[in-house]
Amino acid sequence: MPQPVYYKFSQRFNQPACKAYEWCTNFAPEDQAPMREENAIREVQQLTENTIILTDKFHNVGKTTEKQKLICLYSHRLM
Repeated sequence: MPQPVYYKFSQRFNQPACKAYEWCTNFAPEDQAPMREENAIREVQQLTENTIILTDKFHNVGKTTEKQKLICLYSHRLM
């Protein structure tokens, strides 16, 4: 059975917090390109205003690995 994984990190930006939050939470299918994952595909499914499912598929040597992430955004807390 899938188990939730909670994690937290901090990163300083030379931008106001609300601009950094918008940039960090602007998920798109093209997100894999900057990570140099040529054989990767990202699907972004917006469930609600604050809930997103990211599905990443990686193709390597005839094998496909799929990872799904449920993202819950709390914009009022910039989380």
